[in-house]
Amino acid sequence: MAHIIGVLGHNLRHLREAIGLSQADLGRAAGISRNHYQLLEVGRAANGGLANPRLSTLRALATVLGVRAESLIMEPVPHSVWRWSDVDEEMQDDVMAQLLDALLDASAAELGVPGAAFVASELKSLTLGIGVSAPDEISAAVVAEPVILRALQAADLPARLTADSEVSIGVDDLASEADA
Repeated sequence: MAHIIGVLGHNLRHLREAIGLSQADLGRAAGISRNHYQLLEVGRAANGGLANPRLSTLRALATVLGVRAESLIMEPVPHSVWRWSDVDEEMQDDVMAQLLDALLDASAAELGVPGAAFVASELKSLTLGIGVSAPDEISAAVVAEPVILRALQAADLPARLTADSEVSIGVDDLASEADA
């Protein structure tokens, strides 16, 4: 049971930070206090014992985070997340390299190993891929989207992601830092 509670705390923190919410904001949005949320994130109950959250609390937190409740207690594994972005002009090589570097760095921070990412341009469309650690495909998309948006913004590109996305388990289809 302690392992599952540890996974829960890790996933809550990871997803919360990915979408940019404070502990207080997430707790409030899920209908629990900041203190209750903080305890869940560290795996503790108010009495000092092991956290034992209600299913209704997990469902409320999952709804706010944009994931399934069961994903909160699943072990994270590497995923490839692919997104597409419309751009106003053909991409220059230096901008493409900047995007790839930003995504590789973010992926390395996510995976704890060499990062995995992909950037390609065709006409006025960018294909962006990043390796992230998440319990399932929905969670992987939640984690990856803000990372991709930040990379686009850092390259002074409009953050116009299309509605299309693909997520798969593993990162074999992405370039690793060793390949870049």
